[in-house]
Amino acid sequence: MTTTTQETPFKNQYLTDYANLLKENGFDIYYSPGKYGGTYFYFTKDNKIGYCQYENLLGFKFSTVNKPCKECGTGFSLQNYMQGIAEPTIQNALDCFIIAPNWARPSERAAVKKYKSMEEKLQKETILKYVQY
Repeated sequence: MTTTTQETPFKNQYLTDYANLLKENGFDIYYSPGKYGGTYFYFTKDNKIGYCQYENLLGFKFSTVNKPCKECGTGFSLQNYMQGIAEPTIQNALDCFIIAPNWARPSERAAVKKYKSMEEKLQKETILKYVQY
């Protein structure tokens, strides 16, 4: 990944570099400004939504994104809890666009309802504000 010198809303250079890589490859990036943001962002392409977070000790973690439900929450983590990715790729982002991982139970898969677009997700957001990067 390349290092950037521009001011960014992210708390570390790794997340900034990855957000820039996605932007350069046609993804839109959304983050929450303020004290609750800076360590994660949502990304979209072709009206599909994914989630990326950076944890200092573990690296990058990715998740699917769906409408909240009691069966499967707001999405599925694509890594084991104690596992992260050191050097994320475009494919890691594209992997987030699946309905559910292969280990999900049939009842969880059936419960998944995807947002039609990021605009729909942002309209449902009641706690944090998100802006495009």
